[in-house]
Amino acid sequence: MEPASTQIASGPALSAATATPFAKYVDSHTHLDMTFTKFKFTGGWDAWRTNVLRDPNCEKIISVACEPQSLTVHEELARHDDIYVTFGIHPHNAKDYTDAIERQIIEIFGRTPGKAVAWGEMGLDYHYNLSPHDIQKEVFIRQIRRANELHLPFVIHTREAEDDTLAIFREHIPRETKMHVHCFQAVPSTIGFTGVVTYKSAKATQEAARIVPLNRMLLETDAPYMAPIPFRGRDCHSAMIPHTAAEVARLRGCSVEEIFRACRANTTEMYGV
Repeated sequence: MEPASTQIASGPALSAATATPFAKYVDSHTHLDMTFTKFKFTGGWDAWRTNVLRDPNCEKIISVACEPQSLTVHEELARHDDIYVTFGIHPHNAKDYTDAIERQIIEIFGRTPGKAVAWGEMGLDYHYNLSPHDIQKEVFIRQIRRANELHLPFVIHTREAEDDTLAIFREHIPRETKMHVHCFQAVPSTIGFTGVVTYKSAKATQEAARIVPLNRMLLETDAPYMAPIPFRGRDCHSAMIPHTAAEVARLRGCSVEEIFRACRANTTEMYGV
């Protein structure tokens, strides 16, 4: 988690250094409710897009509801044409997972056809241990089963739990299932790269950016966290993605345009947006 911003960095200043004939992108993993809260922004989505993002190349947002209190908020966000949503319960909140919450998620999917595009984020997090490991595994498997029944892609969070995550994958997830493991972790999947790839200390993430097949890469923010250089220390938002794309392109020795095109196509393949 990064320290709070002292001011809002807006779109044009972020994109100038990464101008390209094709620069369309989707933020494939962000948390709009948390971002608005961190920025103390109360103007709503239209004002946010106009006054903060200010980048027409940011085509769409996939905002992730992963706490019980964010489910209803995201159902409302899905009413906007350029916002898509996912619903699930984060491993931090696994201890709060109930039959009622599960029913609420399933009902929301039924009410938001075409806009709710995946189940998650869900998974395991043994770094903070905010829910007991056995509860995390039980809730992870339970959500996988419900998502399988609905034929939905998965958004996966795994931190310091790769062995248990892979074991659950092997036992409970069909091979053909589409999975987005966000913020890069060492599991086979489509990988989302955040601003972390710009950090000098993020050697493993940078190596992954060099070697992950181009057809398995996504661009994401995990906003309001993980702002890229040169905005580290501020809160993050979707219009910072061009800096992440530029660093991935540098690491791979290719053009920024190639990264934008590939990741845009991969987002469509993963989520249908």
